[in-house]
Amino acid sequence: MVGTIILFLLPLVASPYLSFLAAQYYLFGLLGISLGIMWGYGGILSFGQAAFFGLGAYIMAWSFGLSPLPINPAYIALMIAPLATGLTAGLLGLVLFYSDVKDVYFVIITLALSVILEQLAVSASDIFGGFNGIYVPRMALSIPGLFSIKLINDRLFYYVALLAMLGGYVVCYRVVNSPFGERLIAIRENERRTKSLGYDTAWYKTQAFALSGSLAGIAGALYATLSQFVSPPLTGFVLSTEVVIWVAVGGRTLLLGAAVGSILVNAASTVLSSVIASQYIMILGILFIIVVVAFRRGIVGYIIDRYDIKGKL
Repeated sequence: MVGTIILFLLPLVASPYLSFLAAQYYLFGLLGISLGIMWGYGGILSFGQAAFFGLGAYIMAWSFGLSPLPINPAYIALMIAPLATGLTAGLLGLVLFYSDVKDVYFVIITLALSVILEQLAVSASDIFGGFNGIYVPRMALSIPGLFSIKLINDRLFYYVALLAMLGGYVVCYRVVNSPFGERLIAIRENERRTKSLGYDTAWYKTQAFALSGSLAGIAGALYATLSQFVSPPLTGFVLSTEVVIWVAVGGRTLLLGAAVGSILVNAASTVLSSVIASQYIMILGILFIIVVVAFRRGIVGYIIDRYDIKGKL
C-alpha cells in the first residue's frame, strides 16, 4: 500500500523526463507480467512475447491512420490489440499444446514467431513502415461532447502506464489465486499427474497463453503511443530474450518479481548506458549471471524468503 502511494506521488517531484522513463518501465513491467504468468505459474517459457508486444504497437499505429471516426482511435486500438494478440496466442496454443509441443520445442517455435514477424515488418514496408518505422501520435483521453485531453504531458501518461501495469497485475493475481491458477501450478509441477486426474491440461495452457498474449498486446499498444514511434525491433527476438532476463532477475515464480525485475533491469540499463555507454551491456550480463547464481528465485523471491513474507505476489 505504501509503495503504491509513493508511485502515485512520484510525478509530483520527478521531472517530466523521469516520468516518461518511468512510464516506459511500467509498460515493460506489464510485459514482464505477461511472461511471468506463463513461465512462472504454467512452467511454459515463451520467447514470443515481443511478437505480441510489437503487434499491439503496430495496431495502435494503424488505428491513427484510419479515416476520422467518432470513436477515439486509441480506444479502438486498446480494444483490438488485446483481442488480436490474445486470439493469435490462443490459436497458436491450441495447435501447439494439443500437439503436445513442449519444453525446448515450444521455445524454438515462439522464438521463430518473433523472428518471422520482425522480418515481415521489415519486408512489408508499405504496411509496417520497414526500418523507417511509423510515427504514432500521443493518445487522448476523451468522451465525445464532454472533454478531450491529449496526453502530451509525460506526467499524465505516467499515470496511464502505472494504472495499466497495476491493472494487469491485479488481473493476473486474481487468476493465479483462483482454482484456474491452482491447476496451472499443478501443471507446472507435474503435468502428467494433473492430466491423469482428468484435467485438460492443453486447454488450461492455451487459456494462459491467450491471457499472456493479450497483456503483451496492451503493453505494446500503450508503448507505441508513449514513445510515438514503432519499428520492427519491437517485434523481434532480441526484445523477447530481454523479457526473459527481466523476469528471471526479478523472480519468475512471482508476479511482483516479473514486474520489479522488468523495471529494475531497464532502469539499470538507462543509468549504466549514460555513464559507461561502451560497456554497460557487458556489466548487465555479469549482473544477470550473479543474480541467477546467487538468487535462484530472483531478487524479489530472495527478499520474500529472507523476510518470510507470505502470499502469492
